[in-house]
Amino acid sequence: MVLRGLVHDSEPERDLSEVDAVWLQTWMHRNASAINKDGVYPFLMRCKRELDRRGRIDIDEIDHDLRFQIVRAAPKHHDAWLTNRLVSEYVPRDFVTKYVFNKQGFYADYETFEETYRAHVVETLKQSYLRDKAGLRRRLFGLS
Repeated sequence: MVLRGLVHDSEPERDLSEVDAVWLQTWMHRNASAINKDGVYPFLMRCKRELDRRGRIDIDEIDHDLRFQIVRAAPKHHDAWLTNRLVSEYVPRDFVTKYVFNKQGFYADYETFEETYRAHVVETLKQSYLRDKAGLRRRLFGLS
């Protein structure tokens, strides 16, 4: 979602349903400076490498501006849903999390999207969350 959000920011008219892995890789090479300036994708890749290498991420070493990219509520906490709703406000390109935990915020955002981006958002939700709501909540958020 981060990369597709950046594509959308730079090319709002782009139909993201036509974007495949090869096209996206080419776009990334051509737009490396914008990706690095945004910082989220490189940060997520560093986190992935750190998890592969050490099996954990030290949250105290993470910049405050980026923490919500990887932090979610403790699944067993009684306010997990409320906490994830709050977190969704700080991860603007993660429309799936916002849809799951903050429908009002999602629909307010959705009203501002261009038609092509709306189509992409709907298709992404259909293929991920709406296909298996409980499964996605369990896999991504640890919620049953």
